[in-house]
Amino acid sequence: MIVTAPLETLAFGIGIKPALRVRLAEPAAREREADRWRERGASVVAHAGLLYVARDEATAAALREAEAAVLPDGPLRPPDAAVRDAHRTLGRLLGYPRCCVEAFVERLARGVEVRADGGRAAEVVVAAEDALRRGRRRHARLSFFLPKRRALVPFDPCAFDCQPAMLYADALLSAYSERDRTAANELAGALLGEVRLAADGARLRPDDPRPHVVRIRWDTL
Repeated sequence: MIVTAPLETLAFGIGIKPALRVRLAEPAAREREADRWRERGASVVAHAGLLYVARDEATAAALREAEAAVLPDGPLRPPDAAVRDAHRTLGRLLGYPRCCVEAFVERLARGVEVRADGGRAAEVVVAAEDALRRGRRRHARLSFFLPKRRALVPFDPCAFDCQPAMLYADALLSAYSERDRTAANELAGALLGEVRLAADGARLRPDDPRPHVVRIRWDTL
């Protein structure tokens, strides 16, 4: 079977991800998606254009409540202690490694566009620099520079050799290979591509003359 759904959906299906959050703009599309998941035995809670899909109603409802604390109706709340705790809850319920969630909360408190030296850059640049600084090895299966639909990890890893993140990625890549080995091999090749990021977060081709602030050559998949 060729897998065309996002890899997060596959991760949920094989049990390594406890819940999903699905954003669909059209109400009719959301209703169809909710019905599809309920037919599969999942619990679904809807709120503000999002579907929270879990194996039980309590988890789906808890996801909705945690995100409501992060993104309430109206202006974004500052990252005070309550908001940071809500992000921790979101990460736990979505199955993200605790160390990676804490790394994100640290960036949130500092400012997601504030670099370790106090300079400013796009959020993806700051996350990449932090991950490079924390790790010793660079494993491409933890790359978060492909579109989210294709990335093996649906979160920013705390380091590119984070052990819990690699366990997640390995399990998902193995399941993906069993379903469509050709597609999995193509994904591995895409993940291994050298990464160059401009300060605004744009991923630059190797022949792009614009200056880059992040360059990653992976040690291994």
